[in-house]
Amino acid sequence: MTASTSPLAQIEGTVLGLDPGSYRAGYALLGCTPGQPVRYIECGVLDVPRRLPLIERIRILGDDLDALVREFSPVHAVVEDIFSHRLHPKGALVLGQARGAMIHVLLGHGISIHSVTPTEVKKAIGGHGRATKAELRRIVMLLAGLESEPPTDASDALAMAYTLAVLGYKDQ
Repeated sequence: MTASTSPLAQIEGTVLGLDPGSYRAGYALLGCTPGQPVRYIECGVLDVPRRLPLIERIRILGDDLDALVREFSPVHAVVEDIFSHRLHPKGALVLGQARGAMIHVLLGHGISIHSVTPTEVKKAIGGHGRATKAELRRIVMLLAGLESEPPTDASDALAMAYTLAVLGYKDQ
Protein backbone atom coordinates (compact mmCIF):
# COMPACT_ATOMS: atom_id res chain seq x y z
CA MET A 1 0.00 0.00 0.00
CA THR A 2 1.30 3.43 -0.84
CA ALA A 3 0.69 6.54 1.24
CA SER A 4 -1.41 8.01 -1.57
CA THR A 5 -4.03 5.26 -1.17
CA SER A 6 -4.36 5.78 2.59
CA PRO A 7 -7.35 7.88 3.70
CA LEU A 8 -6.72 11.51 4.59
CA ALA A 9 -6.72 12.57 8.23
CA GLN A 10 -9.21 15.07 9.59
CA ILE A 11 -7.49 15.57 12.95
CA GLU A 12 -3.99 16.38 14.22
CA GLY A 13 -1.76 14.16 16.35
CA THR A 14 -1.43 10.54 17.34
CA VAL A 15 -4.73 8.66 17.69
CA LEU A 16 -5.06 5.72 20.09
CA GLY A 17 -7.93 3.30 19.43
CA LEU A 18 -8.97 1.07 22.34
CA ASP A 19 -11.16 -2.02 22.41
CA PRO A 20 -11.71 -2.57 26.17
CA GLY A 21 -11.69 -5.97 27.80
CA SER A 22 -10.95 -7.33 31.26
CA TYR A 23 -8.65 -10.13 29.99
CA ARG A 24 -7.50 -8.71 26.69
CA ALA A 25 -7.75 -5.17 25.37
CA GLY A 26 -6.95 -4.20 21.80
CA TYR A 27 -5.06 -1.03 20.93
CA ALA A 28 -4.02 0.73 17.74
CA LEU A 29 -2.01 3.86 17.04
CA LEU A 30 -2.23 6.10 13.98
CA GLY A 31 -0.33 9.27 13.08
CA CYS A 32 -2.48 12.09 11.73
CA THR A 33 -1.92 15.42 10.01
CA PRO A 34 -5.07 17.06 8.56
CA GLY A 35 -5.28 16.60 4.79
CA GLN A 36 -2.40 14.10 4.78
CA PRO A 37 -2.61 10.29 4.53
CA VAL A 38 -3.16 8.56 7.86
CA ARG A 39 0.04 6.79 8.99
CA TYR A 40 -0.18 3.39 10.68
CA ILE A 41 2.10 3.16 13.73
CA GLU A 42 1.24 -0.02 15.64
CA CYS A 43 -1.52 -2.28 16.90
CA GLY A 44 -1.64 -5.09 19.41
CA VAL A 45 -3.23 -6.36 22.59
CA LEU A 46 -2.76 -5.82 26.29
CA ASP A 47 -3.08 -9.31 27.78
CA VAL A 48 -3.98 -9.82 31.44
CA PRO A 49 -3.83 -13.26 33.12
CA ARG A 50 -7.36 -14.72 33.47
CA ARG A 51 -6.53 -16.44 36.76
CA LEU A 52 -6.19 -13.12 38.61
CA PRO A 53 -9.08 -11.46 40.46
CA LEU A 54 -10.91 -8.73 38.53
CA ILE A 55 -9.51 -5.87 40.61
CA GLU A 56 -5.94 -7.04 39.96
CA ARG A 57 -6.63 -7.48 36.22
CA ILE A 58 -7.98 -3.92 36.06
CA ARG A 59 -4.88 -2.58 37.86
CA ILE A 60 -2.58 -4.39 35.42
CA LEU A 61 -4.62 -3.18 32.44
CA GLY A 62 -4.33 0.40 33.71
CA ASP A 63 -0.58 0.05 34.27
CA ASP A 64 -0.04 -1.44 30.81
CA LEU A 65 -2.11 1.29 29.16
CA ASP A 66 -0.20 3.94 31.12
CA ALA A 67 3.10 2.55 29.78
CA LEU A 68 1.72 2.55 26.21
CA VAL A 69 0.55 6.16 26.56
CA ARG A 70 3.93 7.23 27.96
CA GLU A 71 5.72 5.57 25.03
CA PHE A 72 3.57 6.97 22.18
CA SER A 73 2.07 10.21 23.64
CA PRO A 74 -1.31 10.10 21.87
CA VAL A 75 -3.30 13.31 21.61
CA HIS A 76 -6.68 11.65 20.96
CA ALA A 77 -8.14 8.36 22.11
CA VAL A 78 -11.26 6.58 20.93
CA VAL A 79 -12.85 3.94 23.13
CA GLU A 80 -15.68 1.66 22.14
CA ASP A 81 -18.92 2.84 23.69
CA ILE A 82 -20.90 0.58 25.99
CA PHE A 83 -23.79 -1.13 24.25
CA SER A 84 -26.70 -3.11 25.67
CA HIS A 85 -25.93 -6.50 27.17
CA ARG A 86 -29.42 -7.67 28.17
CA LEU A 87 -28.41 -11.32 28.02
CA HIS A 88 -25.13 -10.84 29.90
CA PRO A 89 -25.53 -7.99 32.42
CA LYS A 90 -22.61 -9.16 34.60
CA GLY A 91 -20.32 -9.17 31.56
CA ALA A 92 -21.43 -5.62 30.76
CA LEU A 93 -20.56 -4.51 34.29
CA VAL A 94 -17.10 -6.09 34.09
CA LEU A 95 -16.50 -4.51 30.67
CA GLY A 96 -17.66 -1.16 32.06
CA GLN A 97 -15.11 -1.39 34.85
CA ALA A 98 -12.29 -2.11 32.40
CA ARG A 99 -13.46 0.74 30.17
CA GLY A 100 -13.61 3.08 33.16
CA ALA A 101 -10.08 2.17 34.19
CA MET A 102 -8.84 2.91 30.68
CA ILE A 103 -10.64 6.27 30.60
CA HIS A 104 -9.15 7.12 34.01
CA VAL A 105 -5.62 6.55 32.67
CA LEU A 106 -6.33 8.61 29.54
CA LEU A 107 -7.77 11.50 31.58
CA GLY A 108 -4.69 11.43 33.80
CA HIS A 109 -2.57 12.15 30.72
CA GLY A 110 -4.86 14.92 29.43
CA ILE A 111 -5.79 12.96 26.31
CA SER A 112 -8.91 13.98 24.37
CA ILE A 113 -11.32 11.04 24.68
CA HIS A 114 -13.98 10.09 22.14
CA SER A 115 -16.48 7.23 21.99
CA VAL A 116 -17.84 5.32 19.03
CA THR A 117 -20.45 2.60 18.89
CA PRO A 118 -19.85 -0.63 16.98
CA THR A 119 -22.48 0.46 14.44
CA GLU A 120 -20.71 3.79 13.84
CA VAL A 121 -17.45 1.95 13.18
CA LYS A 122 -19.16 -0.52 10.84
CA LYS A 123 -20.71 2.35 8.86
CA ALA A 124 -17.49 4.37 8.71
CA ILE A 125 -15.15 1.52 7.80
CA GLY A 126 -17.42 -1.07 6.19
CA GLY A 127 -19.82 1.34 4.49
CA HIS A 128 -22.88 -0.06 6.26
CA GLY A 129 -23.98 -0.80 9.82
CA ARG A 130 -24.03 -4.57 9.39
CA ALA A 131 -20.43 -5.13 8.28
CA THR A 132 -18.90 -8.24 9.83
CA LYS A 133 -15.74 -8.30 11.93
CA ALA A 134 -14.02 -10.21 9.11
CA GLU A 135 -14.95 -7.50 6.59
CA LEU A 136 -13.70 -4.77 8.89
CA ARG A 137 -10.46 -6.66 9.57
CA ARG A 138 -9.75 -7.00 5.83
CA ILE A 139 -10.43 -3.30 5.26
CA VAL A 140 -8.23 -2.04 8.11
CA MET A 141 -5.46 -4.41 7.07
CA LEU A 142 -5.57 -2.84 3.61
CA LEU A 143 -5.69 0.71 5.02
CA ALA A 144 -2.75 0.05 7.35
CA GLY A 145 -0.76 -1.95 4.80
CA LEU A 146 -0.61 -5.02 7.07
CA GLU A 147 0.36 -8.34 5.51
CA SER A 148 -0.70 -10.55 8.41
CA GLU A 149 -3.92 -10.50 10.40
CA PRO A 150 -3.74 -8.73 13.72
CA PRO A 151 -5.61 -10.24 16.69
CA THR A 152 -9.36 -9.52 16.61
CA ASP A 153 -9.18 -7.07 19.52
CA ALA A 154 -6.35 -5.18 17.80
CA SER A 155 -8.19 -4.98 14.47
CA ASP A 156 -11.30 -3.70 16.30
CA ALA A 157 -9.17 -0.98 17.92
CA LEU A 158 -7.62 -0.18 14.53
CA ALA A 159 -11.08 0.24 12.99
CA MET A 160 -12.04 2.63 15.81
CA ALA A 161 -8.81 4.62 15.37
CA TYR A 162 -9.41 4.96 11.61
CA THR A 163 -12.99 6.03 12.27
CA LEU A 164 -11.80 8.91 14.45
CA ALA A 165 -8.81 9.81 12.27
CA VAL A 166 -10.74 9.98 9.02
CA LEU A 167 -14.16 11.23 10.14
CA GLY A 168 -12.98 13.52 12.91
CA TYR A 169 -14.87 13.64 16.17
CA LYS A 170 -18.26 14.61 17.43
CA ASP A 171 -18.91 16.51 20.63
CA GLN A 172 -19.02 14.17 23.63
